[in-house]
Amino acid sequence: MSDVDGSGAGHVDVRDPGEAAGGDASRRVQRADRLLETVDGQHGQDLFGLARRSGLSDDAAEDAVQEALLRLWMEVRAGVDIIDPRAWAFRTLYRIAMDEHRLRRRAVDLANRLAQRPWRVPDPDTAQTISVWQLVDALPTRQRQVLYLRYKADMTFDQVGTVMGIAPSTARAHATFAAVRLRESIGAEWRE
Repeated sequence: MSDVDGSGAGHVDVRDPGEAAGGDASRRVQRADRLLETVDGQHGQDLFGLARRSGLSDDAAEDAVQEALLRLWMEVRAGVDIIDPRAWAFRTLYRIAMDEHRLRRRAVDLANRLAQRPWRVPDPDTAQTISVWQLVDALPTRQRQVLYLRYKADMTFDQVGTVMGIAPSTARAHATFAAVRLRESIGAEWRE
């Protein structure tokens, strides 16, 4: 049963009294559904407000809130005992918003660097033969998989880590090593 405790702190208790410690998947899904409904119903607008005040547009704020709630649901469904789901959702949303800011900052930095760099125009034959994804195909398997999931499938590093069964930081490391190799490969292709 979902309810708010009398402390006024907004603590949500969604434990099912009949649920054993190692409850089956169906009970965990039901518990996750109830928890998500409660957190969204009681704190959804506040979560959206935090996302907006963190500098995200309305659409990006909605997406960030949904991402935070999805992550909460997945954790509870997996059997993780989250003591304060409200605080967990706010903390996760904050991290998602900060990741968005970092991404935008990197994109602006990259655009500025590209605008300042003198480019030579390759002849049409060279331009046709150079394909970044052909270069990606030559990378080691893990690096190739991470790049494909991150940039072709448009997954976050957390999602890539989940799909591949590795930590998100490991997925980032594979992407970083792959980027270094690609820069070297592309640099060799574009040198005069």
